[in-house]
Amino acid sequence: DFGSPEEKKKFLKQEQTLLTKGIYNPLTKQTQIIAPEKINWYRYAIKTKAKFSYNSARRYYPTTPEDAFIASENSFFDSSKANEAKTKKLNDPPKYELGEIEWDESIGDLIFVPSSTGSLKIFKTPEKNWNSRYVVGSDIGRGYDDGDYSCAYVWDRLSQQYVAVWHGKVDQDQFAEILMNLGLYYNEALLVPEANLDTVINVIKPDGINPYIGEIYIDENLKNEHWGFLTTSSSRQMLIESHKSRLRDNPLGYDVLPDVETINEHLAFIRKKTQHKVKYEAADGHHDDRVIGSALAWFGDDWWDQPVKEYKPNKLVE
Repeated sequence: DFGSPEEKKKFLKQEQTLLTKGIYNPLTKQTQIIAPEKINWYRYAIKTKAKFSYNSARRYYPTTPEDAFIASENSFFDSSKANEAKTKKLNDPPKYELGEIEWDESIGDLIFVPSSTGSLKIFKTPEKNWNSRYVVGSDIGRGYDDGDYSCAYVWDRLSQQYVAVWHGKVDQDQFAEILMNLGLYYNEALLVPEANLDTVINVIKPDGINPYIGEIYIDENLKNEHWGFLTTSSSRQMLIESHKSRLRDNPLGYDVLPDVETINEHLAFIRKKTQHKVKYEAADGHHDDRVIGSALAWFGDDWWDQPVKEYKPNKLVE
């Protein structure tokens, strides 16, 4: 869907220009000829990732600075800065290990098991002698039935960076175990799960089926204390507004978002106007789980009143 025959001609002409003359990269300050394989990948991306919409592809997978600003007025987050961060990560992909956290009977502890099919990206392993250092924010999908994803973002309160991301489709009871394992692996991290679907909460809360031994966020703004972050129209707006402010004010800016997939979901988080109100949510064909999960991890850092502490033999250092 190019919108018009003229736009299709422009697209085909741009392809030939990329193949023969290349494109200037402001980061490397060099002109790069684009290989036919990359042209084929971009066509594939238009088909599968952008649902045949050329304008969507230009916005979420920009080739030029002009492309990056397509429909930017509808973006909730700063699309210019997000695209700059995305370009950096595409040119210099962050290093991570892929796998899962599993229980090792031989040592009686949780370990990271590398796997090319794993759902967990670890950018930095936990520093073992630290307490109250890590927060895990999670958005919970319903499971396989409706195709929703669940995700968990691990936030390092000391370095002020995301250090791990889990993203996949599992049933809620399975995700409860994954979430607890991730929290335990990262030094009994604070868990900040989204609480609207109560299966995970009913498993991990202190009087639950399989209680988590670390701390869990308590929503104290309700009449009755509620484990986990209960999402309402007002609490959701507060969460995404504060997340936007943190991205704006953080020294790393949008570079703090750990991978391209997370940045893409922030770019696809747009303004939708109905007859009665304006809402910010994922564009059609996209999800917002990465936005909410990463926001909850950062939110937990602000909420947790426990100072980060390092334990050394016979000495406690704050």
